[in-house]
Amino acid sequence: MHKKFFVSNMMESAIRIGLLFILIVWTYDIVRPFVIPVLWGAIIAVALMPLTHRLERAFKGRRGLAAVVLTLLGIMLLVPPVVVSGSIFDGVARTIEVLQSGDISIAGPTIGDHI
Repeated sequence: MHKKFFVSNMMESAIRIGLLFILIVWTYDIVRPFVIPVLWGAIIAVALMPLTHRLERAFKGRRGLAAVVLTLLGIMLLVPPVVVSGSIFDGVARTIEVLQSGDISIAGPTIGDHI
């Protein structure tokens, strides 16, 4: 009787462990793209904690306001370089495309309509 109960518990445990393993593997595939950004977010949050505490003291204990100010400041500092670098990348990519195609043409001098 005990042997049958033991085998039943072993099978149930093996199935549960197998399903748990499958769930962990499947979840990892979903979570994997977010691991690096979450790690960077944690690093930045820890690095900015002293500044957050100073802003919180300046705003008389309003932590939410300090977080909003810090977030807006971060956005103002990061967005312009991203936009500029995207524009530079597009210009360089177009220049390389033109150079590789060999369709380089330089417009000749134009004579004004007043002559």
